Amino acid sequence: MIQLLLVEDDANLRLVLRHILMKEGYALDEARTAEEGLKRIRRGGVDLLILDLMLPGMGGKEALALLRSQGYSLPVIILSALGEEAQRVEGFLAGCDDYMVKPFSGKELVLRINAILTRRNKKRGGIVQCGELEIDLGKREVSLGGIPIQLTGDQLSLLGTLAMRAPHAVHRDDLLRALGWKETAATRAVDQHMSRLRKRLGAASALLETVPGYGYRLALMEK
Repeated sequence: MIQLLLVEDDANLRLVLRHILMKEGYALDEARTAEEGLKRIRRGGVDLLILDLMLPGMGGKEALALLRSQGYSLPVIILSALGEEAQRVEGFLAGCDDYMVKPFSGKELVLRINAILTRRNKKRGGIVQCGELEIDLGKREVSLGGIPIQLTGDQLSLLGTLAMRAPHAVHRDDLLRALGWKETAATRAVDQHMSRLRKRLGAASALLETVPGYGYRLALMEK
């Protein structure tokens, strides 16, 4: 059974989500604070974390950044009343897999959980599925709607790096390293390669998102 952890200080919302998620067949643990949530995660066995940002004590964003810095890769969905673009970007940069703005639909939350877990399973098998775009990390092959896309070695390296880190943003310096260049190389070169990659991807180019002042991310989407 899939084990979820809900870290949320609103008792009423916890009650509602408990009913929805357990009805869907998920096992659910709950925590009121980030500190309690971190202790539960460290015991192991959590498959996905649902994390509020505005918590008593340590905030959700700080807790998430701490988890990522310690090497925890479990998928995380942020719940927050803060819905401005800059706030959502900060959440993704901290390491979340998805970001939902309150109030939200319980049905939509379930769909997003299912989508993230499906993508995780595909990534473990070496294949990342982004809508009609399929990236085989092992074979270094890319196809769109079943039709192969011919990419250069540099383009495959960039797309593969973004796919392995998806949906998290990747800094331009990391993309430079993926190309085998020193970090002192002009970051404009990364932008030029990304522009060419977008042209090669055609209809799927919208999946390559620019994170201003940071780098790029591959926005995973289901068919």
